Amino acid sequence: QEDTIMDNAMRAYDGMHTSRSSRSARSSGSGGTAVDSADAVSVAQSAAGKTSASQVQLDNVERIIGEVQKKRGEARVVKLCSAAGKGDVEDVQRMLQNADTDVNVGDYDKRRPLHLAACTGNIELLK
Repeated sequence: QEDTIMDNAMRAYDGMHTSRSSRSARSSGSGGTAVDSADAVSVAQSAAGKTSASQVQLDNVERIIGEVQKKRGEARVVKLCSAAGKGDVEDVQRMLQNADTDVNVGDYDKRRPLHLAACTGNIELLK
């Protein structure tokens, strides 16, 4: 679901920068996403005269993209911690080579991969 939201947000973001109307950018998505809600908020704010609708849409799309990127990063850390806890050296090495995963960031319990490997006695992974 997060991938769908991210794809729709990127389509809307691209549409704003290619001179398509925001309506056509929205219609290219699958519908019913957070981007649609952001558009509704932006129209309401625009009607109130606070700022232009396209600027509010752009701000909302950038916020959504940031949130999804943060969640993806958190998911990568959890997967890395899980592999480290299981002692899966190959999986840990693959994740560290292929992704932008920070080994100094903890999982949902603030545990780092090295900590989990040490707690489960995975000496090979600690090396």
